[in-house]
Amino acid sequence: MTKAVFPGSFDPMTNGHINIIQRAAKLFDEIDVVIAVNDDKKYLFSTEERLSLVQELIMPFRNVSVHVWDGLIVEYAKQTGAKVLIRGIRNMNDFSYEFDLSLMNHNLNPEVETLYIPTDQKFLLLKSSAIKELAKLGGDVSGMVPENVKKALERKYSQGCPQFFVRAEQGRRNCVLCRNILILTFLLKVFDKKDYSVIIIDTLIGTVVL
Repeated sequence: MTKAVFPGSFDPMTNGHINIIQRAAKLFDEIDVVIAVNDDKKYLFSTEERLSLVQELIMPFRNVSVHVWDGLIVEYAKQTGAKVLIRGIRNMNDFSYEFDLSLMNHNLNPEVETLYIPTDQKFLLLKSSAIKELAKLGGDVSGMVPENVKKALERKYSQGCPQFFVRAEQGRRNCVLCRNILILTFLLKVFDKKDYSVIIIDTLIGTVVL
């Protein structure tokens, strides 16, 4: 039986991550999705929140389980008998970083190999950090993350209004940034956005300049 490990912060998990899991689940008998915990790194979602989200998302896969780990991933592999580390690759920058990392991991544990799985083209631009920024500004991330993650992002950022855009009508009325985003959305619908190269929103005084 061959066990593989798919490590990551998953803050949050995206449709790209799910795609990697789906494909890897066909290649290995057992896959451990390992949520990284690093006290020096700031996460949007707590360890418990990330664990809960991933647990729900892997339910359709009978050979996939989720675990939390706060040490070296090669040590986790050694303790659990995993022989393969799965890494998703979106571009050459990813490959360059992951290649160096795989050399270091192999040096620490020669029995562990790294398998690179190229990202499906439709998920090529998905990145957790960019998705969080988009969600923070009220953008639609429904095509980028699973439904439970989308709802979790909305709940998380709704707590920050008036600093952040929220979908609640009360937030839309009271938050200057919310009002400006709604104004921008309206203008882009009314006017042909191809004819307006720059639309500037002054979020401090609530004005829109074309």
